[in-house]
Amino acid sequence: VILAEEPEGNLRLGRALVKAESLLQGRSDDEKHEIHAAMKHIKTLWEDTQINMAHCHSRIEWVLLHWSEYLKAREDYFLWLMNMKQKLEPDLELQLGLKEKKLQLSHHTILLSNILNQAPLLERLIQESGSLFAKTEDETVNEAAQQILKADHEALEMKAKEKVKILEAIVQEHQQYADRREKFQNWLQCMKEKINNFNTCTGDKNQMERSLRELKELSDAVGSKKGELDNLQVQATAVILNTSPLGAEHITKDLEELRADWNSLRLRCQQDQEPLKLGLHSVLESKSRAEQLEREVAKFAEWLQSLDLQPPDDDGMETAWCKCLVS
Repeated sequence: VILAEEPEGNLRLGRALVKAESLLQGRSDDEKHEIHAAMKHIKTLWEDTQINMAHCHSRIEWVLLHWSEYLKAREDYFLWLMNMKQKLEPDLELQLGLKEKKLQLSHHTILLSNILNQAPLLERLIQESGSLFAKTEDETVNEAAQQILKADHEALEMKAKEKVKILEAIVQEHQQYADRREKFQNWLQCMKEKINNFNTCTGDKNQMERSLRELKELSDAVGSKKGELDNLQVQATAVILNTSPLGAEHITKDLEELRADWNSLRLRCQQDQEPLKLGLHSVLESKSRAEQLEREVAKFAEWLQSLDLQPPDDDGMETAWCKCLVS
């Protein structure tokens, strides 16, 4: 608009110069000098005006371009902001298992990273807003509008961080349970292999006692794990609270199977001790009977001595014993 007036200005300046030329005719030298000075001053004023017009036009164009770029950047930011709000608005969904929970955490971590990466862009947008307000004093880019932009972004960042924090706790809790459950399962498998490979020795008293002692140690080790299994149950209950119904069902069933395996192993350890206990009892009973027989023979030998019928050897003792029995 400003530059559009330039042709009119040139036209008016041309008319003034033509008028001045006509005034020069028939004038004295002093008057001519005065007219020339006035013409020069007018031309200088117009040239300065032209420069100012071009400068103003350039400044206006720059402000308009700046404003246009700012509006485009702000529109893009608002679209991004609304998109992020929509993604963060729903409540966290319960997941099937640890794998799904980790994927959910990864998704929200990416969202948070996206929000944090937008912070420098928002800062530049606020700076541009302040610069435009200083040039235009437009209320849509004043300090209050800048603070609203900043507050919206901070609220979004806080919400994303809160969800990531919750999901980190959920994943950590489930991971700890899974690690302890796997550790218990590995221990249980190791104990099964030990019992399957256990060599039960029979016949010899010392070997049977050693086997029974080792088997009892295994049984005690299995029985001592009840507390750990109970703690695993408590931890599973907490994990189930942050797991989908189907996932909770899987955890419950898995833990029931684990407890059943443990109980089966515990009973087997107890049952495998019975044959050893019976065998050892039989050996001890036989030993007791042999010792009793030895005592009876010793007493009989003493009795024979008292009758002066002491045989010279074991065969003679047996013969005397038979004679006594017949008599």
